[in-house]
Amino acid sequence: MYFSDEASHTSPIDTVSAIGDGQEPKWSTGNKVPRWTSRPQKDKPQQVEARFHETKKMRNVGVYWMQDREDVRFPKE
Repeated sequence: MYFSDEASHTSPIDTVSAIGDGQEPKWSTGNKVPRWTSRPQKDKPQQVEARFHETKKMRNVGVYWMQDREDVRFPKE
């Protein structure tokens, strides 16, 4: 889907390519699909970026936020 994707940091157990692979979890607690997290980068700005081969019009973008019982929390903003 993308020409390239990159992140400021990616957890060793996750993959940045999950941001554009089109897979969606069946449930909000879904952990059966690839995901991107920046753990354990606490209190540091994080970003992901996707580049296309050419300019594209986008109608919408969907984001699934996750939170666990350890160190991953929903964004404050």
